Amino acid sequence: MSWTKFSRRFRALIRGEEAAKGRPLTFREFVQIANPRYRWAWHHELIASVFERLISGELRHPKSGKAIRRVFVFVPPRHGKPIWEEELVLMGDGTTKPLKEVRVGDEVVTAKGRPRKVLAVHVQGELPCIRMTTATGRKVTTEPTHAFLTPGGWKKAGELSPGECLTVLQGPTIGNDVTPAEAFRLAGYFVGDGACGKVSTTINAKITALDTIEREDIVRCAEALGFEIGKPDKDAITLKGGVRDWLRETGLSGKGSREKRVPEFVKQGTPELIGHFLGAYFACDGSINRRTGARRDCCVELYSVSGDLLADVQDLLARIGVQSTIREKVATRGTNFLPGARYVSYRLSITSRDDVARFAGRVPMFHSKKATLDEWALPRQTFDSLYRPDEIVSIEDAGMLLCRCLTVKEDETFTAAGFVVHNSELISRLASAYLVYRHPSKWVAIASYGAGLAQTLSRAARMNYRTAGGELSPDMRAVRQWATPEGGGLWCCGVGGEATGK
Repeated sequence: MSWTKFSRRFRALIRGEEAAKGRPLTFREFVQIANPRYRWAWHHELIASVFERLISGELRHPKSGKAIRRVFVFVPPRHGKPIWEEELVLMGDGTTKPLKEVRVGDEVVTAKGRPRKVLAVHVQGELPCIRMTTATGRKVTTEPTHAFLTPGGWKKAGELSPGECLTVLQGPTIGNDVTPAEAFRLAGYFVGDGACGKVSTTINAKITALDTIEREDIVRCAEALGFEIGKPDKDAITLKGGVRDWLRETGLSGKGSREKRVPEFVKQGTPELIGHFLGAYFACDGSINRRTGARRDCCVELYSVSGDLLADVQDLLARIGVQSTIREKVATRGTNFLPGARYVSYRLSITSRDDVARFAGRVPMFHSKKATLDEWALPRQTFDSLYRPDEIVSIEDAGMLLCRCLTVKEDETFTAAGFVVHNSELISRLASAYLVYRHPSKWVAIASYGAGLAQTLSRAARMNYRTAGGELSPDMRAVRQWATPEGGGLWCCGVGGEATGK
């Protein structure tokens, strides 16, 4: 069935419902039909009541008693849908940025796993926030009315409870392959067991390695990148010949085990190249443990004194479709290295049979551990999915925090702290469509600071209008100006655009 035929039939059903009720659809009823996932908030109720009274002629001036025909509605930009501005957003190149550093024109990864441009950034000041923690150890801080994708659809953060699930995006189609795989593996070795801290006037460039297969691969990577091998050492491999400049470029120079993070170029790689980094890092800091009892598969674990580093690794694992969990470990009586002192470390675990199998199949590894992993890992039982549920385990008050939100082209979504969230939706996308729907012989205008945003709003309004059964004129359907068979419609423009005479 064509869209035109469907629209006519749907419009007939709506008109039948209006006839049964003896009145036209209210604004809220229109919204529920045009955009069922739209989350209604208190200010929408207020605006809806103003629109209803305006259209019916009941909105009158308090002194003159005359009907009011022009109304300006001022609402704080993107009111009701902000996120803490320090939350990390996945960018189109694979890197992450705090929300406060995202600019108009940047590309962010959307719920469809693809990059799309940011059309607008909306600073909203200090707002009361909540912090949600999930079973995998992820945390996200948001204003309660921001919408998150859940297995049950879009829900406001404030409506969620422990036991419900947020959605983690996995395997987005981003990344480039301009950097060789050897650079990814060498970075993994340095992050895991590399010594690259300051020594007098220079920096170290040594990797501890006892496994023969691993040592051979470190040499292979170094030579592929044009570096040289220093004096022989049975416990470590020293590199020279430009490697220190490379360490400075990657951001690893001068960093100790608590300061190291995943280099930016690694985040920009394809899933295949990211696998090379993860394999080298696992060769250094990873372990494989076989289960006992009825289950005969295994679990994979990584250890670090840096929770931030493991959070980076968790994000990389999601990029290759592997779900993992981070837990804090506290040794109150110290360790062999620090007896008697409180010692905090972190453990990242891959526990499900399918995730271990994905890890084994997607992470190249040059270490004797690889044979054990291949032997113990069992075949997969599920298919890949773009989304993975992550159960909320706690929700707590986070106080007053600076917040902001984005308008994203087409997909209208982005990720914050790894979770899929919805960007802001202006009431104009729905109100403008409703006004055309109720008054098809009248013209409605959408004006914005930029033509791009105005056209985005017009496109959304047109879709909402058609979804609710509205018909378009066959002669005028463009985003910049679309019309109804009754002679009305909607046009849009940005600052400096043509508005005179319309």
